[in-house]
Amino acid sequence: MKKLRIRWKVATTDEFLSRHGEQITADQIFLPTDKPLAKGTQVKFELLLDDRSPFLAGTGTISKSQGVWSGKPGMLLRFDQLSDEHAQFVSQLLDKVGAGEVDLSSLEDDDELPDGEDTRPDASPV
Repeated sequence: MKKLRIRWKVATTDEFLSRHGEQITADQIFLPTDKPLAKGTQVKFELLLDDRSPFLAGTGTISKSQGVWSGKPGMLLRFDQLSDEHAQFVSQLLDKVGAGEVDLSSLEDDDELPDGEDTRPDASPV
């Protein structure tokens, strides 16, 4: 199982919610990256605030390797297992954002991701 640690350029979970809340559903999250993992890759993931404190962790599977969300290339991570604390966090996020309003399955396909340019302005691997 591959380990995936991503640091978001946000200071608090409220800031994450206001800037990226639309990228998360009850069972998956869009992760902006110019180097997506292959579809079907199983990962142990940890999402971190800018100060490197974790706010969401668990295991998951890449359900869409290459997609575009709001002009940013990336991948879709399906949650396979979250701790009770992190599942509750996702539930609270969805309550604030409005569960079911975003359909991540309709991500625009992107067969060729850009080379060279860093397209990860809001999240980066640690």
